[in-house]
Amino acid sequence: MSDVDESYVFDTPEPVLVTVDLPHGGVRVVAGDRTDTRVTVSTGSDSPPTSKVVLAEGVLAITGPTRRRFGWALDRLRGSAAEDVLIEAPAGTRIQATLAMGEYRCAGPLGECRLTTRYGDIRVEQAGPLQASTAYGDIRVDRATDDAELTTSAGELHVRTLDAGGVLKNDYGETRVGHVGGDLQVTGLYGDIRVDRAEAGVTARTAYGGVRVDDVARGVVDLVTTSGVLEVGIRAGTAAWLDVSSASGRIRNSLNPRDNPDGFTDTVEVHARTAGGDIVVRRA
Repeated sequence: MSDVDESYVFDTPEPVLVTVDLPHGGVRVVAGDRTDTRVTVSTGSDSPPTSKVVLAEGVLAITGPTRRRFGWALDRLRGSAAEDVLIEAPAGTRIQATLAMGEYRCAGPLGECRLTTRYGDIRVEQAGPLQASTAYGDIRVDRATDDAELTTSAGELHVRTLDAGGVLKNDYGETRVGHVGGDLQVTGLYGDIRVDRAEAGVTARTAYGGVRVDDVARGVVDLVTTSGVLEVGIRAGTAAWLDVSSASGRIRNSLNPRDNPDGFTDTVEVHARTAGGDIVVRRA
């Protein structure tokens, strides 16, 4: 068996909107300093691609074969009918894509992206605003330059940098954020939540797992878990107002008590509730 590719090249001196609708296949995007957009469709077999690629009125549409009920699942079992798409486009290109089964790999600076798949991982180097959703798969983002909404039902969710705020949901798996510039909301069922550095408020809730915010500067921190340890690090120069309780664990507060926040640069309000676990409040 040999791969069969079809390539299309369009003059796009300005970033365009690229839409993708595939029943079974992967999408790879490479954004960079260029004035055209090249689309390569591969089947991974001797069969020619059937996807249509059309540019009209600033929208580059990539459309796969008509979806059949459970057809993508049958194709997957047979090892056939997958069509992978490589998009090489100018920096700032916007992507709106839907896959029934397949993964996303996006490199380079993209504009607004909306990526959806039922089964598959999502990997984004830089985009914003960003919406990404997978039912079963990992989500990994290096940098979201605007608000981000990320959802996985089962998988790891890792974000290195959120320039603005974010809404993250992960039912079964670990969620970790490196640095967030705006308000952050994280919800889960089974899995730990960790935020390395937060410039604003953090709301995090999980049923079974710990929540850890290593460094917070200001805003409201609201942490809730049924079973797990809650830990908050308060940045130097920030005063903290605490409202914390654990039904069956210990509360450890290493901050020096003060009557008022006079002399501090910022203030953070901490609410923490756990039914079964310790609560730790400390300096970052």
